[in-house]
Amino acid sequence: DSRGLILLSNDGGFIQKITHPSFKIEKDYIVTLNKAVEVKSIAEEFTLGVREGGETLRAFKVQDAFPKPGKTQSNHLRVTLLEGK
Repeated sequence: DSRGLILLSNDGGFIQKITHPSFKIEKDYIVTLNKAVEVKSIAEEFTLGVREGGETLRAFKVQDAFPKPGKTQSNHLRVTLLEGK
């Protein structure tokens, strides 16, 4: 399940600037998992990426969505992408 903000516009230049990967606009997603994971470990895997259709898809950044000092596991991650694939 997902939810979020949808922007509608008839301004093609604006949409191009916020969606095209060459502009490197960060898109943040809060991901809720069924169980807690080791944040550092999953962040390394997400930033290394996966192969899909001949290309490598990867997250720009992954971190605990609600960090606290000394906390290493979480079931809420903030995943930052630079392109929407």
